[in-house]
Amino acid sequence: MPSQPTINLQITDAQGHVLGEIEYLTVPTRTTPDGHIIVDDLTPVITASAQAFTDTWQRLCEGTP
Repeated sequence: MPSQPTINLQITDAQGHVLGEIEYLTVPTRTTPDGHIIVDDLTPVITASAQAFTDTWQRLCEGTP
């Protein structure tokens, strides 16, 4: 069985400066009976990742690990 596909998320500010990167996010997929890989909706993955980044950023700004 092939390995699960992943994507990397790069978070930037309005000027394009990189604020953070989240790597190897698992891409939700399904396979058709013919063996074709279909990528499912990425919205839940991106939303959860962005929220995790935001939560971490806020904790660091507050001085809380």
